[in-house]
Amino acid sequence: MKRAKDFLKRSTEAGKPFFLYFNYSMLHLPTIPRAEFKGKTGHGDWADSLLEMDTDFGELLDYLKSLGVEDNTIVVFSGDNGPEEMAPWRGTGGCFDGSYFTGMEGSLRTPAIVRYPGHVPAGQKSNEIVHITDLFTTLILWAGLEIPRDRVIDGVDQRAFFEGKQPNSNREGFLYWMGDALYGVKWRNFKMVLVLQKTLSDPALHLTTPHLINLDTDPKEREPYDYPYIHTWVGAQTGGKTATTQKGTTTRPNIVYILADNVGWGDFSCYGGSLPTPRIDKLASEGIRFNNYTIESQCTPTRTAIMTGRQSVRCGTYTVVPGQGTACHRVYHARPTEAHFCLKTNEPQRMSDSSITHCAR
Repeated sequence: MKRAKDFLKRSTEAGKPFFLYFNYSMLHLPTIPRAEFKGKTGHGDWADSLLEMDTDFGELLDYLKSLGVEDNTIVVFSGDNGPEEMAPWRGTGGCFDGSYFTGMEGSLRTPAIVRYPGHVPAGQKSNEIVHITDLFTTLILWAGLEIPRDRVIDGVDQRAFFEGKQPNSNREGFLYWMGDALYGVKWRNFKMVLVLQKTLSDPALHLTTPHLINLDTDPKEREPYDYPYIHTWVGAQTGGKTATTQKGTTTRPNIVYILADNVGWGDFSCYGGSLPTPRIDKLASEGIRFNNYTIESQCTPTRTAIMTGRQSVRCGTYTVVPGQGTACHRVYHARPTEAHFCLKTNEPQRMSDSSITHCAR
């Protein structure tokens, strides 16, 4: 937090637009709160750590306001994959089942909020599909920069949707992967499951006949087939994609991307969680909250997607970094030189040019 504040202050005083990439290790195991939060909730370490997270995010948002840059700063908050699975620190996917390292909705969906005063109308909620790669494309265009043209970019421009100029997302579906294995396809409210795996420790079952799930009627993915909807048109559309092209703006905003670790769809109170998260809830009320925001099923692939706008299977960073155990997981997230880890393996276009600076927590 001290390094993030110092970076924000230096950038503001220099009059430079900034991109703060704030990696937060909670709620990854071991979910142990700092001393000042220990016992605060009376509900154990996990709840105390959730309070710590909410308080820290609130402190960062307050600091943006004190610097006078709140109104020209895009704030994005999201998780990197589904909730922590290991007991006794297990989180919750809310109404969705499954753990990280699977293709279940509990793995793929995470809380996500975007606030951009004067551009994104406050108090919005949407069940439209948004993929993490879309944030790469949308943030770059909001910043008035150009999307790389020398490689495939999976992210689509969501500015018109985020800004309330259209009711629908510019994305109808996407492929989802576990490592380099294609696990299935999502299209609108349907999901074609090619590999079935419910939790981290379950074996992966490659299905001879894919399951077809209607997530509106079966959010827990318990029925392999939704008979009224087994028609060829559903199968034909599962690979559907949309894309739009818009001109960039001339005024460059600041960007703060807060990425929490192992956050479940049902962990926060604004998503139906049982424990209060007032600062995160307030942020949600000031922008748009996504109920169908999808990330990768592991930590490293998600970070690759943010920094490249590409699904991680294209970059070779489709699984957790070898040798990164629990003890060094937090170190990995805290090292500034690793904030752009994917640059070492794929050398993608940076999110910014020389006038936009970077920082990691």
